[in-house]
Amino acid sequence: MSSKERATQVTTKTADEQGDQARCITIAEARRKAFEASDKAQQAQVAYAEEEANRWYDYRVEE
Repeated sequence: MSSKERATQVTTKTADEQGDQARCITIAEARRKAFEASDKAQQAQVAYAEEEANRWYDYRVEE
Protein backbone atom coordinates (compact mmCIF):
# COMPACT_ATOMS: atom_id res chain seq x y z
CA MET A 1 0.00 0.00 0.00
CA SER A 2 1.41 3.38 -1.00
CA SER A 3 1.68 6.24 1.45
CA LYS A 4 -1.03 8.10 -0.49
CA GLU A 5 -3.42 5.17 -0.16
CA ARG A 6 -2.55 4.84 3.52
CA ALA A 7 -3.18 8.55 4.14
CA THR A 8 -6.53 8.30 2.38
CA GLN A 9 -7.46 5.25 4.41
CA VAL A 10 -6.49 6.94 7.70
CA THR A 11 -8.36 10.13 6.76
CA THR A 12 -11.48 8.18 5.84
CA LYS A 13 -11.29 6.12 9.02
CA THR A 14 -10.88 9.24 11.15
CA ALA A 15 -13.78 10.93 9.38
CA ASP A 16 -15.97 7.89 9.95
CA GLU A 17 -15.09 7.90 13.64
CA GLN A 18 -15.96 11.59 13.92
CA GLY A 19 -19.38 11.13 12.37
CA ASP A 20 -21.11 14.34 11.35
CA GLN A 21 -18.37 16.52 12.83
CA ALA A 22 -15.79 15.69 10.16
CA ARG A 23 -15.70 16.53 6.48
CA CYS A 24 -13.29 15.03 3.97
CA ILE A 25 -11.99 17.16 1.13
CA THR A 26 -9.81 16.26 -1.80
CA ILE A 27 -6.22 17.40 -2.06
CA ALA A 28 -7.19 19.53 -5.06
CA GLU A 29 -9.90 21.25 -3.02
CA ALA A 30 -7.48 21.83 -0.14
CA ARG A 31 -4.94 23.35 -2.54
CA ARG A 32 -7.63 25.57 -4.08
CA LYS A 33 -8.71 26.80 -0.64
CA ALA A 34 -5.09 27.47 0.34
CA PHE A 35 -4.51 29.37 -2.91
CA GLU A 36 -7.65 31.46 -2.37
CA ALA A 37 -6.59 32.29 1.19
CA SER A 38 -3.12 33.22 -0.02
CA ASP A 39 -4.58 35.36 -2.79
CA LYS A 40 -6.88 37.17 -0.34
CA ALA A 41 -3.96 37.81 2.01
CA GLN A 42 -1.89 39.21 -0.85
CA GLN A 43 -4.77 41.46 -1.95
CA ALA A 44 -5.08 42.74 1.62
CA GLN A 45 -1.35 43.51 1.74
CA VAL A 46 -1.54 45.41 -1.55
CA ALA A 47 -4.59 47.37 -0.39
CA TYR A 48 -2.83 48.28 2.87
CA ALA A 49 0.32 49.34 1.02
CA GLU A 50 -1.70 51.53 -1.36
CA GLU A 51 -3.57 53.09 1.56
CA GLU A 52 -0.32 53.68 3.43
CA ALA A 53 1.26 55.26 0.33
CA ASN A 54 -1.60 57.78 0.16
CA ARG A 55 -1.32 58.87 3.79
CA TRP A 56 0.37 62.09 4.76
CA TYR A 57 2.39 62.42 7.90
CA ASP A 58 3.47 65.69 9.46
CA TYR A 59 6.71 65.27 11.36
CA ARG A 60 7.39 68.97 11.89
CA VAL A 61 8.38 69.97 15.37
CA GLU A 62 7.27 73.36 16.57
CA GLU A 63 9.79 75.21 18.68
